Amino acid sequence: MISSQIKFGAANAIPDSDGLFPVNVFSPAADNYINKLKVSLNYQGESEVYLRVKVLKEWKLEQKVDGLTEIAALSNSPLTAYDVLSGWYDKRKYDGYFYCKTPPDAGTAMNIPLITGASNYWRDPEYMPQVNDYPKLIMRMCVIAEAVQTNC
Repeated sequence: MISSQIKFGAANAIPDSDGLFPVNVFSPAADNYINKLKVSLNYQGESEVYLRVKVLKEWKLEQKVDGLTEIAALSNSPLTAYDVLSGWYDKRKYDGYFYCKTPPDAGTAMNIPLITGASNYWRDPEYMPQVNDYPKLIMRMCVIAEAVQTNC
């Protein structure tokens, strides 16, 4: 059995009416601020498997700008708004997934961390500044976790 766990700090994330998890990327004081984002997988199984995870993101503008609220971003873009731990291979460019480098122990319940906060580019003015007259972004996300069994 595998499931994902999404938190902001120690508090469980709350999905919106669409079942997605809103992530604030411009206000450090917000409960759901991106630097507080923590995503992990809970796994328990009886056979050796490999884990893969797809993080789906939707970017929206907080307020309409020139009549628009949505912006386009490719789903397999290597652009990452969050920090992924080193125990994962980033294969999003090829198939949209992160792959766990080490299979979890069979028969043991495990919690495997994946995301641990925000990438530094949120504070890099070369990218999308979130201050002054720039539009404020909101990211909505969901996590799809899969245990893939291989037969050797």
